[in-house]
Amino acid sequence: MLFRSNDSNFYRYISILHQDFTNLYGLFYRGNKKKRQKHITRKILNLIDEYSLLIWYLDDGSYSDNGNGSYRISLHTNSFTLSEHKAIKIWFWQKWRIDSVINYIKGQDKYYLRFSVSNTRKLLNILTPYIDMIPECMHYKLKS
Repeated sequence: MLFRSNDSNFYRYISILHQDFTNLYGLFYRGNKKKRQKHITRKILNLIDEYSLLIWYLDDGSYSDNGNGSYRISLHTNSFTLSEHKAIKIWFWQKWRIDSVINYIKGQDKYYLRFSVSNTRKLLNILTPYIDMIPECMHYKLKS
């Protein structure tokens, strides 16, 4: 929609807020409007299936070479607390028998999850059946 203000023209786009997204936002964020913090609970984790795990990984994950031709996945879950990381670690094990390590980023007081080479392979085995459902530019994250 084109708006005019004095001698300036500008465009403004306003989208409709869908109730499904409002509900999801309420699951992930706590606090008042000025200081909202993202969090994760077992309730949220239990909603994650293979495809939503793929989307999470494509958004927050990295796939890196160990320098010897083997690869490891990391999930950059830096906004979550240590107790939330412990819950994610347990969830991965209980749901898929995939183990992870909680790494600490010194100086930032943040954590992230890292998967060993063998657990990276397990994770990739879960995700690769969905490779045709994602843009080709993201396929590099699913090499095995």
